[in-house]
Amino acid sequence: MVNISYKPKFLALLALSLFLAGSLASVEPQAQKKEQPQKKGKELKIEEVTVREGSKAAAAKEGFEFVSAGKNRVTVRRVSVNTAEPPPSVKGSYICACQDIRGGNCVMERTSPRRVVCKPSGCTNCQITVTAQ
Repeated sequence: MVNISYKPKFLALLALSLFLAGSLASVEPQAQKKEQPQKKGKELKIEEVTVREGSKAAAAKEGFEFVSAGKNRVTVRRVSVNTAEPPPSVKGSYICACQDIRGGNCVMERTSPRRVVCKPSGCTNCQITVTAQ
């Protein structure tokens, strides 16, 4: 049998290196959990994806639909398609408002997923207007 004796400094260094190796192994997987930044799709203006129909209505182009964005306000989003590419975001919205000096109310009505109409409700001059977001 061979009798091997280790110096205390070597044993301390060995214990420290094993401790640090175990600590680093547990920290490394946490660093990998960081979320990858999502690719941002192209940003479009609402005027690029819709067509005005006079002062009271608007229609979304093929592949887009209107969604509610608040009272008497709608915006447009891309209809879902199965692609790896992120959908474009649409900047802006349509607001339905009374332009009559006597006041009154107007109601934004979605007649189909691709068409909205600004209808009077106690107002004689309802109009649909574009706002930037």
